[in-house]
Amino acid sequence: REALVLFDEMLSAGTTVGEATLVSVLSACAQMGALDRGKWVHWHAGSRGMQMSVKLGTALVDMYSKCGAVVTAMEVFESMAERNVYTWTSVVSGLAMNGMGTECLQLFKRMESAGIQPNGVSFVAVLGGCSMAGLVDEGRACFDSMDKYGVDPWKEHYGCMVDLYGRAGRLDDAINFINAMPVEPHEGVWGALLNASRIHNRV
Repeated sequence: REALVLFDEMLSAGTTVGEATLVSVLSACAQMGALDRGKWVHWHAGSRGMQMSVKLGTALVDMYSKCGAVVTAMEVFESMAERNVYTWTSVVSGLAMNGMGTECLQLFKRMESAGIQPNGVSFVAVLGGCSMAGLVDEGRACFDSMDKYGVDPWKEHYGCMVDLYGRAGRLDDAINFINAMPVEPHEGVWGALLNASRIHNRV
């Protein structure tokens, strides 16, 4: 909120607004869910003839996704001439957080086909998407592929896998997964199992 107030003061003072400023403003809009303000920033950048750089495009994709405007986020994504792992991860995360698990997995596979190496955040996003869509086997395949990309599982990845099995009602698989974990199970893992037990009435 304070960032947006300061941005207004900056505009009123006639200060030149560059890409770095707009990226920061879009981040603030994403945090607040301020879609109308984010749209204005998008329009402002276009009206000033600013190039759709990787940083600006990624910030727009992230803002639109977090504000629930997935169609617009995808339009920005598809219009970008250049994308990096953060751009791809932003749109994969956006689809996942908006409940579009199947589309999330499809885009993740497209990301791999494009030769972009996923990072840890990419895997958190796609595992979350698979969990929402009930794509258990696909999610497990993604988890197993982390080693191929040199990504060591975080506690979030383990939590996602337990949630994936749990939501699908495969509690025995969830417990077996926990028992096979190479690290001490944390509260996120136990929380996912408890939640699944409650949902499926496995007292």
